[in-house]
Amino acid sequence: MNNVRILLLLAVLLLLLLAVLLLLLLLTRLLQTWACLRTLDTAKTTGQPTEDGKAAPENSIFCQFFEGFGGRNTSIPNFHEYYDLSTDKWQLRNGASALPKARFAALTARLQALMSCEGAECRAYRSLEIYEREREGSEV
Repeated sequence: MNNVRILLLLAVLLLLLLAVLLLLLLLTRLLQTWACLRTLDTAKTTGQPTEDGKAAPENSIFCQFFEGFGGRNTSIPNFHEYYDLSTDKWQLRNGASALPKARFAALTARLQALMSCEGAECRAYRSLEIYEREREGSEV
């Protein structure tokens, strides 16, 4: 009889642990208050020279931060960060305010598109240039 009680108690504890893990997963998704877009494009250069004097490939990260419960699902971004990782690998100088308006708009639109797409649809946004041409109505 004691063995049955112990097994029953273990089963209940296991179910409780599973319920807690599922709740944590759900809360993590609901409370996510940021989204980032990493760009590494060896075909496009930043114009900044590397240590060997060659033009550095575009290597950047662009992030949006959101306020309020529900994070990115319900709020408008209230803060942006942009780092050129070719020249600022420790992300000490936020260059979001210095981005040209067109570049800022393109990065924002691409990040929004990636945040709302699902499955194979997301592969279309892997290239910023492809995404920009699609937005302008040109053929890819």
